[in-house]
Amino acid sequence: MSSDTFTGFPRGISTFLTDLAANNNKPWFEAHRHDYEENLLEPSRAFAQSMADRLAGLAPSGLGDIRGSAFRIYRDIRFSKDKTPYKTHLGGC
Repeated sequence: MSSDTFTGFPRGISTFLTDLAANNNKPWFEAHRHDYEENLLEPSRAFAQSMADRLAGLAPSGLGDIRGSAFRIYRDIRFSKDKTPYKTHLGGC
């Protein structure tokens, strides 16, 4: 991917996250996995690649692998009172 592949986040991102908040369970998520990949995952990867391309000049040794830049959608529920399995926001570093 080059930096010109990121054209912004689609409008469907807010709809998907709102619907996920109302239906935060595995059967619903699996039925809407394509929406997740199309509206969150792929645009997040394109954004991370775009930023890596633009910031490459600041880090001459390279920024490394950008694949882990978007945070996983799965929540760590082991010690949480809230057992909903998915995050309802987009995060990354």
